[in-house]
Amino acid sequence: MRLAPFSPRARSILAALADSGRSFARNDGLAMASHVALSLVIALFPFLICVAALAAFLGAGRISTHIVHLLFDFWPEGVAGPLAREADKVLIPRRNVLTISIVLTLLVATNGVESLRVALCRAYGVERFRPWWQARLIGIGFILIGAGALVASSVLVVLWPSIWRWAVSYMPDLKGLGPTYDVVRYGLASIVLVMGLSATHLWLPDTRPRSWDVVPGIVATLVLWLAGASLYGEFLANMTHLKSTYAGLAGILTALIFLQLSAAIFIFGAELNAALRRRKQANEAPEESFSASPDDEPVSVPQL
Repeated sequence: MRLAPFSPRARSILAALADSGRSFARNDGLAMASHVALSLVIALFPFLICVAALAAFLGAGRISTHIVHLLFDFWPEGVAGPLAREADKVLIPRRNVLTISIVLTLLVATNGVESLRVALCRAYGVERFRPWWQARLIGIGFILIGAGALVASSVLVVLWPSIWRWAVSYMPDLKGLGPTYDVVRYGLASIVLVMGLSATHLWLPDTRPRSWDVVPGIVATLVLWLAGASLYGEFLANMTHLKSTYAGLAGILTALIFLQLSAAIFIFGAELNAALRRRKQANEAPEESFSASPDDEPVSVPQL
């Protein structure tokens, strides 16, 4: 593909995207996306059980509806609907989980985190050197932090009307702004999503990248994921034969395909970060070679 008509910056971006696509194919990105998607499906409901247990432990066991909204707000309706109905059955107050089966539940939930770690290490070209127990502990940390973030955000959504009335009582000028419940909910869901992506890219790989180096991949992931979710939602709305083809499995299969698409976009974002890093290192190498002073070179003295 000839890139001559484009500006140097556009050529650099297109070359990085092409490099990312080649690396994605070379590293079996679609196969890894399938592995990640299946692991996430298996880990989803154990994760929700951990969320319900944590919410009940903190005395916030009646916020399950808000947790479901935060978790599935950006998913296509055809995917989120069946999963949300089943999630409502799981998100019931259950204090006994914290004492009886929390270890098994957490280990099953960490399978999804571990699959993301393997995919990121492969995309970034990082050798995996962490022992299994350390990787599982990091996965448990991600699960607990994610559950805490969902519970805290849901509590904030519930308390938001009271918080807003209190703020307006002190600053009446704020009354004209009037942020709605949906704005707060979507805003919190967006913050949780961005923070989750950032934490995953920064702390899941065995070698931590620099913070600024992961920004392009995160932005690309968000843009492509929003576009992909919209297109997949339209696809599900127009493909009426899925239920007749897969019968009772249609709901789980549509969710699995969507998660595979999401995982492929996530892995491509990591490949984009890796491609930009390689290009940056290649551009810095010639500068370093020219930075050496000619006076530093040894001078040969002829022997008499």
